Amino acid sequence: MEDGKIRQIGRTLAYIEDHLEEPLDLNRVSGQSGYSKYHLHRMFSRATGFGIHAYIQRRRLTRAAWHLVYGDRPVMDIALEAGYAGRQAFTQAFQAMYKRPPAAYRREGRYYPLLLDGREALEAWGHWDKTELPGIWRETGGRKRHEKAASVRREAEQGTIVPAEPSDLPDLVQLARARVDGFPGWEEKEFRSSMRTALREGRVWRISAGGQLCGAVSVSEQPGTIAFLGVRPPFSIAGTGKALVDFLEQEIYPGTSLSLTTFRRGDRADAGWRAVWVRLGFAEAELLEEYGYPTQRFVRESGRSRP
Repeated sequence: MEDGKIRQIGRTLAYIEDHLEEPLDLNRVSGQSGYSKYHLHRMFSRATGFGIHAYIQRRRLTRAAWHLVYGDRPVMDIALEAGYAGRQAFTQAFQAMYKRPPAAYRREGRYYPLLLDGREALEAWGHWDKTELPGIWRETGGRKRHEKAASVRREAEQGTIVPAEPSDLPDLVQLARARVDGFPGWEEKEFRSSMRTALREGRVWRISAGGQLCGAVSVSEQPGTIAFLGVRPPFSIAGTGKALVDFLEQEIYPGTSLSLTTFRRGDRADAGWRAVWVRLGFAEAELLEEYGYPTQRFVRESGRSRP
């Protein structure tokens, strides 16, 4: 994505974040961008993984969840701020995403985000398009720039996978924050703690391009169980993520099935992750519940790697 478009998406995200408490729709957001609704929506979806409406809804509900846990404002006030005219509509939308009504969520006191500020992930995208393609911008313009970008992506998909170091923890947290929509019930404090232990015990591997982390995978103490798999935008799970999963199967757990947990079928909080895992050769297994969130185990039998 060109530098000018990255900057525009950044301005659009800033505008949305600054006006989440006000009426927002595609017409209003595109009006401040200088792009048509069609082109802005395409650019925005490519950069964030969400359409503008879905991004706004998830960010509003995430803020509402934060206020429920860390504040004492009435639920109706939180509902109005999130753009819902009545408590019932807010309760239905909140429960669809968080699997419990607002009052119960407040009583439990366990906050986790559906989606974090998209500017964090966008900064990483801009880093790859500019910092990791040195000189190409000045020398030859668009064609060579895109050729170099393709080369860096190939490096990320075919490059060397090595054990991660404890010093990688900040990058791994940033990576998880950029992909938080893929992990039901994700909590940063818990993630830091478990990842710190996994790093110390040698259960985390990373893949780099241009000297920077672009994807990582960690496993639990149970052999073959994937605890975390993340890929930094603009790299893809289908490319870089597949390389990491294939590495586990071929180098770490040959002959052993791999498994992970994800959203259940029909979960409105699922942004397409079930389909991603299926494309990587995983298949549905038993239903589970983790930290009070309904999930499902997916298994990839040994040798089921997809092209």
